[in-house]
Amino acid sequence: PVQLRMTSGDVLHSFWIPQMGGKRDVIPNKVNTLNFTPEEPGVYLGQCAEFCGDSHALMKMRMIAHTPEGYQEWLRNEASPAPAPRDSAVMLGKQLVTKGACAGCHVVRYGVEKDSTTLGRTGPNLTHFGSRRTLAAGIMDNNAENLAKWLKDPPAVKPGSKMPNLGLKDEEIRYIVAYLQTLQ
Repeated sequence: PVQLRMTSGDVLHSFWIPQMGGKRDVIPNKVNTLNFTPEEPGVYLGQCAEFCGDSHALMKMRMIAHTPEGYQEWLRNEASPAPAPRDSAVMLGKQLVTKGACAGCHVVRYGVEKDSTTLGRTGPNLTHFGSRRTLAAGIMDNNAENLAKWLKDPPAVKPGSKMPNLGLKDEEIRYIVAYLQTLQ
């Protein structure tokens, strides 16, 4: 069995993965729960079912149901810390992400609390970013080209995005992309 506890940080949304049952409103400052049990391992697609703003049509969801053994393996991987950078471009990317503007919204865990150098909680946790299949809430495949496009100007890619255009230089974007892709 799965229980989702959901709340919204902005406007009314409606969580809906059709194969998992009915919709559930996701309301600012209120926690709603949704309980379901996937019958088969697989990938289940969904979408926000409430018009919630400029990028409503881009609010796609992908739920992956594992076997119990597969879930335990996934859980162990997610609990592991991010890998340490091994080359200079990746190290520069790490500095930009963990010490720059990214740190205001995102976190990357390195296993020891004092080494978890980012404190942000607004944006997604980036610890295993490189292992994700999509980015920008599921609207783009997670690859170097799309990630660079996203970092260059998030609002142009996804209108209404909370991630602002940070004015990153092309070189900074290359370093950040190199770093984020190592986070498997």
